[in-house]
Amino acid sequence: MKNSLHLFQARRALGDFGVPIAVITMVFLDYSATDTYTRKMKVPSGLEPSDPDQRDWVVEIMGRNGDFDMIYALFALLPALLLFILIFMTTQICE
Repeated sequence: MKNSLHLFQARRALGDFGVPIAVITMVFLDYSATDTYTRKMKVPSGLEPSDPDQRDWVVEIMGRNGDFDMIYALFALLPALLLFILIFMTTQICE
C-alpha cells in the first residue's frame, strides 16, 4: 500500500512537470553533443519597433495625421457591443 502511494505521487509529479523536464533534458543533450550542429535562434539584445521611422510603441488613436473620423468608431460600436454580448453569454452559459 505504501509503495503504490509513492508510485502514484511520482507519476503525478512526472505528469505535472513532464514538459519542463523534457525541455531541460533536450537542451542539456543539445549542448552536451558537441559533434552535432544544431541551428540556434538569434535573439536581439533589446526590444525596439521593427521600423522606428514608420512606427512607435504607442498607437495614436486618431491616426498619425489626425485623419481618422470618429464616425468610424461610432459605426464599429454596435457590432462590438453585439460581439461582446455574444462572447459574454457563451462564457457564462458554458461555465
